[in-house]
Amino acid sequence: AYYIVRPTDDEFTQAIARHDSIVLVKGGRQMGKTSLLARGVELARKAGAKVVVTDFQSLSAPDLVSADTLYRALAEKIADDLDLDVLPGDVWNEKRSANMNLERYLRKE
Repeated sequence: AYYIVRPTDDEFTQAIARHDSIVLVKGGRQMGKTSLLARGVELARKAGAKVVVTDFQSLSAPDLVSADTLYRALAEKIADDLDLDVLPGDVWNEKRSANMNLERYLRKE
């Protein structure tokens, strides 16, 4: 009820409508970033997108040891949230970089 719509909010809405894969939201404290993200998530869901919200604070210390453990933890969270049949461990290839494994998993699964 107290959200103030800003001119840049339209850019955010357009990015969601275009299905941009990454949208950067920056702003100072108490500027409405979380409210804007919630509006974007709802907009994406209404458009039929599957949405996963991840809080990096929920990760444990072992998840942050390396890029591989971080990306695996993120992939596991996404697989769980979306109830995917193929799990990251089923397709993760130790010969590939962590970046490539995560990218391939997100693109294919």
